[in-house]
Amino acid sequence: MLGYIGLTLLGRWRAVAAWPLVRQSSLSAHPLYLLQPIKAPPAHSAIPFARLVRPLVKVAVLPGLAWALVAALTYIAVWPAMWTTPGQTLSALYQTLTAYAPTAYDPTFFLGEATVTPGPLFYPLVALFRTAPLTWLGLAVLGWRAWRREAGVPWRTVGALLLYALLFGVALSLSAAKFDRYLLPALVPLVLAAGIGLGAVSSQYPVVSNQYGIRNTKYALRITHHALLLALLFLVQTLSVLSFHPYYLAWYNPLVGGQAAAERILPLGWGEGLEGAAQYLAVQPAAETARVATWGAVGLAPWFRGQVVLPEKAQPWRDADYLVVYITDRQRNDAIAQATAGLTPLYVRRVGSLDYVWVYQGPLR
Repeated sequence: MLGYIGLTLLGRWRAVAAWPLVRQSSLSAHPLYLLQPIKAPPAHSAIPFARLVRPLVKVAVLPGLAWALVAALTYIAVWPAMWTTPGQTLSALYQTLTAYAPTAYDPTFFLGEATVTPGPLFYPLVALFRTAPLTWLGLAVLGWRAWRREAGVPWRTVGALLLYALLFGVALSLSAAKFDRYLLPALVPLVLAAGIGLGAVSSQYPVVSNQYGIRNTKYALRITHHALLLALLFLVQTLSVLSFHPYYLAWYNPLVGGQAAAERILPLGWGEGLEGAAQYLAVQPAAETARVATWGAVGLAPWFRGQVVLPEKAQPWRDADYLVVYITDRQRNDAIAQATAGLTPLYVRRVGSLDYVWVYQGPLR
């Protein structure tokens, strides 16, 4: 984000300050060059130093400092740890980032196998599955209008939004640890750009009046058709998402296969359904003294009064009274998933169209 803000401010400076022609060749490679090309002055014209510095301070330095101040205050305000131990908090954050960037701390399920190196296709596929059909419709409209070089669209804003999403996705791809939630900040500008595309469609046919004040009903009807179509698509998309209530994270783009296709490609499950398993276990005999083995301890323990253990090699998890298997365990074929394969579960929790949680009777022999 810091690098992108710097590029944006430099792009604004370039648009305001008339740079010499000798620098035009290097500027053509600038990421923001295509967003707002400028005409360079003749090569023989001399540009005073103040003419370059003054706009730099006005449109880049001062706005950049103001943005940095607001960002820093927001960062502190919403993170209580920064109120008490800011030095230790930032140090721990830096150490975590540097530790997870070169090496993934846990295998990730991707394209049918558990791997610590998902590769560069991971986040593009996440973007496909984690965005809505209307988003891609809006982006397709933008692409079509850009191909036709149509006016009336704030192309510089669109380019800036898409550039941020691209740079953010590329930066994440360089890290070894990959999760779909990491891409959330890149999805927001994609949705905004898509909104601009859909807005361009709805405003393509303005209602006009002639010199006698008579409204053009032909244009009015075309606007109504576009508005009704977009409203219908929005309603269908909303109902599709609401069908997963309250587990909205289990929704995936139906245009690319939805939840069933995502199960074969991306890691599924962020704790959805574990509270149901905990409620089932809580009403079993001697639940207060029961031991449950599961990797979903974070989602299970707050709802269960018994003991929750992790199925690690150093612990006798096979001797637990119950075993809770999550869909992520099945995808990665963890030891607990292998140990319970073929057994009949006591309880199954379904989320959407897939089974997410299985409860088995222990101990395993």
